[in-house]
Amino acid sequence: MRIIKNLAELQTVRGDWKKLAQRHGTPLLDWEWMSACAEAFYQPNQLFVIIHDDGTEVNAIVPLFRHEDNGVQKLEIIGTPSLGEPAGLLYRDHGALTALLHNLLKQGLPISLRRIEEGSESLTAIERVFQYHSLHSLREGGASPWIDINSDWETFESRLSGKRRSDMRRACRRAGKMGRVDIRVHAVNPADVDNLLAEVFRVEAANWKGRNGSSLLHREDLAHFYTIYSHKAAQNGTLRVGTLSIDDTVVAVLLGLEEAGRFWVFKIGYDEKYARSSPGILLMHRCIEYAFKQKLTSFEFLGWDARWMHVWTDKVRRFKSPLIYPFSGHGLLGFARDSVGYLKNKLMVHNGEQ
Repeated sequence: MRIIKNLAELQTVRGDWKKLAQRHGTPLLDWEWMSACAEAFYQPNQLFVIIHDDGTEVNAIVPLFRHEDNGVQKLEIIGTPSLGEPAGLLYRDHGALTALLHNLLKQGLPISLRRIEEGSESLTAIERVFQYHSLHSLREGGASPWIDINSDWETFESRLSGKRRSDMRRACRRAGKMGRVDIRVHAVNPADVDNLLAEVFRVEAANWKGRNGSSLLHREDLAHFYTIYSHKAAQNGTLRVGTLSIDDTVVAVLLGLEEAGRFWVFKIGYDEKYARSSPGILLMHRCIEYAFKQKLTSFEFLGWDARWMHVWTDKVRRFKSPLIYPFSGHGLLGFARDSVGYLKNKLMVHNGEQ
């Protein structure tokens, strides 16, 4: 077992990392995603990536970073506090996963593992290994909608409710009255990344996200991450950018990925001046059509569940977020300070209501 604490060391396990990631079928655990997170969000020596091997090859990885919270050092999965996307652990088999978790426990630090999928082998192993060796809880980690692509596009579209199909046609007519409509899903070449990302950033900020400062244009760290990651994905030929234009002006954008037989959505946004034509809905509909016609296996909305996504699906992937305090000095101190903080917050809320 060894612990990687900087980007230079992280580069040395790229091959082993990618080999393990292939087993899990999600770009959110792949080396490109995690290395982009490490570069965009963390200071030198803040990484705490535990590498486990069996003496011949790397067989498990838990991609963590170390930070101070409430005066106590804690471990969290790389990228999860900043991006809020589903996460997980990398491992070759059940034995490697169990050994990895025992090594994680030995670090003696409080651990937050956000958004591990319910029913997964990882979550089951986490509960089993930490059950008798820590104070722990399983917090709700929300849900992410997804579409199981198990038919042709025409069949899927015909199964949408009559109202939803009518709403889609009405939105198309409204967009057409505003000008010439062009909807595309771009397989992005490396040379085109910066220009397309500039459009994504501009349009994504042209609504409430821009006003409240949560857009990529206003979040330098997020913009830096998506720029780094988009270049890596374009080099691999997997980056996809959806655009909806009216009279050559891009009014809706979608940043996504086609990988592991699935379509993954990272960001979507629209210019609110065109909101009456529902450009974000029309663009998402076209991207879903693209996924069907590419004969992919699923369409992954990622992020957090929202009512508007249920135009197309009722399926969701649910997640839990284990919070673990090992029976150690650091672990118990973390539990005590977090408990005091929790009670203070509850009292503040209670007093504010009186």
